[in-house]
Amino acid sequence: MASDSALAPNSSHVVGIDAVRFLAAVLVMFFHYGFWVGFKTTTSAHQISQGLVSYPELFEWTKFGWIGVQVFFVISGFVIAYSAERATAYRFLVARVVRLFPAAIICATISLIASILVSYTSHSELFIAYIKSVTLWPQGPWIDDSYWTLAIELFFYALVFMLISFDRFHLMARMAIVIGLTSVGFNIIALLHQSSASALIPHLLFKIQDSRVADLLLLNHGMFFALGVFLWLQLLKKPAKQHIFWCCVFILAGLTQIAATVGSFDAKGADMPLLLPMALWLLALGIIVFSVVLNPIFASSPAWIRKTLRRMGLMTYPLYLLHQNVGLAVIGQLTKLGVQPYLSLGIGVAFALSASWAISVYLEPHVQKAMKSVLISLGDKAGAGTSSVSKATGAT
Repeated sequence: MASDSALAPNSSHVVGIDAVRFLAAVLVMFFHYGFWVGFKTTTSAHQISQGLVSYPELFEWTKFGWIGVQVFFVISGFVIAYSAERATAYRFLVARVVRLFPAAIICATISLIASILVSYTSHSELFIAYIKSVTLWPQGPWIDDSYWTLAIELFFYALVFMLISFDRFHLMARMAIVIGLTSVGFNIIALLHQSSASALIPHLLFKIQDSRVADLLLLNHGMFFALGVFLWLQLLKKPAKQHIFWCCVFILAGLTQIAATVGSFDAKGADMPLLLPMALWLLALGIIVFSVVLNPIFASSPAWIRKTLRRMGLMTYPLYLLHQNVGLAVIGQLTKLGVQPYLSLGIGVAFALSASWAISVYLEPHVQKAMKSVLISLGDKAGAGTSSVSKATGAT
């Protein structure tokens, strides 16, 4: 996840980003466990826990954990820009498919089993949700609501894929500016919607801004991907004043989107804090920057530290997909059996972490290897030039 030309030999992987990615997933997990499950009875989190789980004492400590998603999007912009720079179109496609689909299939299958065991909903509805999840279908319902971000990631990947396919990767910065500024406009609309100035904005724009289509077209979150791209340009490609300028623009835009998200939560009665998620997001950005700048030093740390951080990074994706429904099914079932609520919570957290570790170590690599082999074979037969496909599939 770092340019070979910018970093010391054998230190091209930015170990600090693995830590940021893992902590972002933990924030999201505690948001669902500590706040979301007890916030509304209509949430899938509440329903799959059989309505037995609520930790009102944790509301104030966990209600801001959704900010982990905005951190993920920035990391995606950074990592995808780096990994795509020297890739062929098919190589990029293989890397993305192999990175996304194996864990999605494994985790969706586990979520399906958990949902059946706790009688979450009808088998027919679960089957449809399962198919949508393993195919990364853009519109839910999915087997776990956490899948909502994956199609957003896919749309960004598709844009990058088109740049590579048409030999226009040099336009990456311009594309980032377009999607970033467009999302700025739509998030300003969201803020106006929450203010007394809403009467000045056509209602159609509000409907678009609040739709799934706006998510998929990066209208709501494009500035985060754009920021990641410009962090890559500034830190690993060629430092320039214009890159710093756009980083500042999209940092301000990101804060605007966070404010809009807080407003949408408040409209649902969440009484969401504003400054804390902003501060956490800025802190994550700072760690990302220092992780890249100081990576040669971090890369020379003891092997067990680097290995642990790398494992945490690889655990993140399964943890994100698995923690909500499976973890809350476990917590709800334990509570139903009479286990003390906070002990149930602790066991649920341990289960989610252990399961994501086991998936990243024992299951996902084998599925990735098999899927990659098939894709490379198909590419070779089609003359797509896959012989140079790297062993590394990247991480998002």
